[in-house]
Amino acid sequence: MEALLHMPYHLIIPMNLLEWLVQHIFGNVEPYFKHKNKVIKITKDMVDKIFDFPGGTVPFVFSSDDPQVKSEVSELRSKYVDHRNKMPINKIEEVMLSDETEDGFIRSFTFYFVSTIMCPAS
Repeated sequence: MEALLHMPYHLIIPMNLLEWLVQHIFGNVEPYFKHKNKVIKITKDMVDKIFDFPGGTVPFVFSSDDPQVKSEVSELRSKYVDHRNKMPINKIEEVMLSDETEDGFIRSFTFYFVSTIMCPAS
């Protein structure tokens, strides 16, 4: 797991994407762990130190009205979804192992990581 968390520093993760993931993991409340009478609040500094994710300042665009962008997203999406319009883990693995580009591998690995580790119920 440690090796997977040390992503190359040229792969900067946009802060609003990390915030979106945190909201889906913890809901709309402030993220924290609670055990008996102890509460540990999760801060950005803690996440930086534990995961060593290089946080970027370039915003992540979640949607677009550009027809070219929509076409590219649709084409990429078709690689991952099955006949039920779902994105099963085995399909993600298949695409990840067959894609020989860095961008494709990172995209598939991100889907895999979010689906199995960060937000398995989403």
